[in-house]
Amino acid sequence: MELRTIIPPEGDVGNFELPELINVADIQCMMENFFRIAHIPMALLDLKGKILVGVGFQEICTKYHRVHPETSKNCIESDIKLTADIPKGESRLYKCRNGMWDLATPIFIGDHRIGNLFMGQFFFRDETIDFDHFRAQAIRYNFNSEAYIESLKRVPQLDKKDIENAKAFFVKLADSLSQLSYSNFKLARAAEENRKLTESLHRDIIDRKKAEKLLEESKTHLERSQEIAHLGSWELDLKTNKLTWSDEVYRIFGLLPGQFTADYEAFLEAVHPDDRAAVNDTYWSSVKNNQNGYEIEHRIVRKKSGEIRIVLEKCEHFRNESGEIIRSIGMVHDITDNKKAEKELKESKEKLCIALEIGNIGIWEWNLHTDEMYLDPRMEKMLGLDPGKFNGTFHDFESLLSEEDITQFRNTICHALNELSPFETIFRIKINNNEEKHINAKAIVEYDDSGGLVKLTGISFDITEMKKGAEQVMFKMNEELLRSNKALEQFAYVASHDLQEPLRTVSCFTQLLSKKYNNVLDDTAQEYIQYSVDGAERMYDMINALLAYSKVQTHGKEFRFVDMNLIINLVMKNLSVQIKNRDASVTFDRLPGLLADENQMVQLLQNLVSNAVKFGRRLPEVHISCKDEPGFHIFSVSDNGIGIEPQYFDRIFKIFQRLVPKNEVEGTGIGLAICKIIVERHGGKIWVESKPGKGSIFYFTIPDKA
Repeated sequence: MELRTIIPPEGDVGNFELPELINVADIQCMMENFFRIAHIPMALLDLKGKILVGVGFQEICTKYHRVHPETSKNCIESDIKLTADIPKGESRLYKCRNGMWDLATPIFIGDHRIGNLFMGQFFFRDETIDFDHFRAQAIRYNFNSEAYIESLKRVPQLDKKDIENAKAFFVKLADSLSQLSYSNFKLARAAEENRKLTESLHRDIIDRKKAEKLLEESKTHLERSQEIAHLGSWELDLKTNKLTWSDEVYRIFGLLPGQFTADYEAFLEAVHPDDRAAVNDTYWSSVKNNQNGYEIEHRIVRKKSGEIRIVLEKCEHFRNESGEIIRSIGMVHDITDNKKAEKELKESKEKLCIALEIGNIGIWEWNLHTDEMYLDPRMEKMLGLDPGKFNGTFHDFESLLSEEDITQFRNTICHALNELSPFETIFRIKINNNEEKHINAKAIVEYDDSGGLVKLTGISFDITEMKKGAEQVMFKMNEELLRSNKALEQFAYVASHDLQEPLRTVSCFTQLLSKKYNNVLDDTAQEYIQYSVDGAERMYDMINALLAYSKVQTHGKEFRFVDMNLIINLVMKNLSVQIKNRDASVTFDRLPGLLADENQMVQLLQNLVSNAVKFGRRLPEVHISCKDEPGFHIFSVSDNGIGIEPQYFDRIFKIFQRLVPKNEVEGTGIGLAICKIIVERHGGKIWVESKPGKGSIFYFTIPDKA
């Protein structure tokens, strides 16, 4: 038998329900056997109308009345309300609220009704069934009328005599179930008392086993923790001289756990000879002076390997009732690695201090929450402050800066905090003798665990002398540049006068020779003369190209605001004949204004557009555009020309480098070299992207200095 709840021996039977006190499966089997003989439908229900056992249920119940919400409610109310007051040992014949007969008799345990035994549903054999009533009921509840009436016809029709005989059987059966339930209840009480006793013993056993397991686990965890931390424990009984070591103490001393029976003398033997007396004196002095314990660092020597380890030992003494120390418990911690790390850290700090001292580098820290600022002694000295005289706020630090640099200093800090980027700036300060110093400051932004800003930590170093040296170097470089420019100008003068004059002479007299002796010279001689003239002309073009190349640096104009839309219109005008002859299409977007050398911008775009038209297909298409990026403009000149192999991307920007023979396309091979030097003079860069047969795009950048 299954019990839903724990039944206390002193419990009230009214607290329990029928399924807890009978064997439902056995009753079901018994009723099924009875039904096969008598063909009388029966059911056993609890006081909530729940069917526990049932046989011979009719289709009209299972398919209709017990399914539809309203008819099902009628069934349950009939089972509960119409049977609520049937006396013990009696039965009641009644029509349910769905219109069929039931016979019910209650089941009691003592004075407590716990369920009902039902026979039904059925009709009397001699009664006339009101089919119209049931057809109306089918319509009301939306049943299939024909199927519903067919189910109704299959409901059993019993004789009144059979019902009277069944009444006696049902009352007897209900009484038997009542007696059986009561017996089960008493048995359950006895079983519960036995179960409680058994469970109590079982819990005691389980609790003891759990305690033993927890104790073993705690011991294992302790040993593992000691092994991880290199921390062992020991206990010394002063009465018996028995020394107990944990496994980790054995390992610290280089021994296998339990390798020998430890005692105080064996411990002292493992202590380094130079520390042995101090360790022994520390222990016995603490005992003699009735101290609570002691702490000492000392060395030990591992017997097998001879390795020296450093340990920290702590001890606590325990006393008997008379106050005499009888037992000592302590721990041994292997701190060799800690000591090594401390030594390395100390050496690193010393090296860092030396480096900071030699480099004259100061350290500072600014707490963003409290506004407190810390300067180390080197930083104070660098700023001309007496040691300890700095008041310790950012405002105090800022007051030391040159007024002209404060805005830049603040902007740099704001940028670092907003962009979460490293901080770096240079500022000036005035020290006591009115001497000006240049200080370079660098810092990183630090955050808390939630990502909030906490502080700036940085270093500073005096770059005054470095700046003076750099200025001297720049002065010398400028002098060298001026000398170089003068030499270049002299070369340009020589090239434009002294070199060109002989070339003109050679070219003129060669042509005169060809005209005067035209009838005398044969074709070969005429061809040689033509080679000479062409060579002189090429040399003349190359000299002019070199002059143009040199003038980019030596004859450049001062930068001023230039409207690039006006520049491209001027370029279009200058190249109008070439564009018309090639039947080219040249388009451009709206271009920006910028600070530049106007003449060189014309030269730059004219060279690029001219090349695009020159090397284009039968109908060249050229487009000029620009896009802005932070700090600079990116210009592009694209074409649909012959394209360039990738291996020539760098070569084409070098002077006198040609990829196409002169007899195919005119030019000196210096145009892109001039473009490169113009762009670089303006602080930009130039490059090309191209695929053979698919055109090229030349890009160049000009800084945005507006």
